Amino acid sequence: MSKGIASILSLGVGFFLPATEEATLVEGIMPLAIVGSIFLGVLNAMASTFLRYGNVIPEAERDISRFQRSATPGTRLGFTAFIISIWVFGAFLYLRDEIMPSSRLVYSISEYWGLIALSATVFALILGFRIARLSARINKEDETMLSLVRDSELLIRRGILDPIIVEQLADLDTARPKELLDNYSVLREQVRVGMLLAQDKDRDLLLSVEKQLDTIAHSKQQGRDITELLSLTAFAAVTIGLGLWARPKGLELNLPQASWSGFLSEVFILLFVSTIAFLCFNLFDIRRDRETPLLASIKERGYDYQVFFRHKQNLRVQHFIAVLISITLSVTFCVLLYNKWI
Repeated sequence: MSKGIASILSLGVGFFLPATEEATLVEGIMPLAIVGSIFLGVLNAMASTFLRYGNVIPEAERDISRFQRSATPGTRLGFTAFIISIWVFGAFLYLRDEIMPSSRLVYSISEYWGLIALSATVFALILGFRIARLSARINKEDETMLSLVRDSELLIRRGILDPIIVEQLADLDTARPKELLDNYSVLREQVRVGMLLAQDKDRDLLLSVEKQLDTIAHSKQQGRDITELLSLTAFAAVTIGLGLWARPKGLELNLPQASWSGFLSEVFILLFVSTIAFLCFNLFDIRRDRETPLLASIKERGYDYQVFFRHKQNLRVQHFIAVLISITLSVTFCVLLYNKWI
């Protein structure tokens, strides 16, 4: 197996590198290719387990006819980004000194870690503000929608609103931006008709419903702050770039006294930049979690809705597999980096 991999790699690099550089590069890539092929087999088995046990929403809770789309959540982007980042960044760190021995930036130790710390601090501040605002907005939408539905159900029982308004509110809850205006207009007309039928004692409750409807529509039409996302992406890229491309002075592969320092530095950088990538993509997971329906209809009761339970199954198996994949990848590249430096 090793000879076959070496032959294939030799054919690929032989056109571009002299014989000595070809042999050195193949020798450096071989451990990565061998361990990688073994790991991909393990990863394939784990992925099949995810496909079998990964549905966190049972079939009985999927009511596509009412939601107009499947309520099943998609793959977690943050987790996927973390796995891919460890793989790609780990391979880059392992092969960097073979492929680009003199193409990296070199700083003094204080400058190197100072630049990374500064860039990471700005990234963390922007990320923290973004997550705080996004979480507050999602919590407010959830609370307002629950109150709106229950107030509407009370007005339905009093004969003021049409029962279909609860289904329309469920559609508004999962509406995409392009669907928002149409859903809001239909509900606004329902409330306007209700005002004509309501007695004085019900007008205050109808007014509350109207205000909550306006609040939901206003919150949902708030788009992403492009400037903030660009700034976040820029500092994430700078932090990852500095970590991967630069190196402190004195950490040279051919210096025996730098072996442990180089090994520990590259292990730290690998986990650090992979975490940065995870945090960036996790922002999309937070927003996508809110797109899962907040309320689900009870089929036997028509327009009666209850809180939608997203995780009715035991997820310990999925969590265990996720942690196992992350640990396996991390340990794999720690071993490779140990072999590289020590």
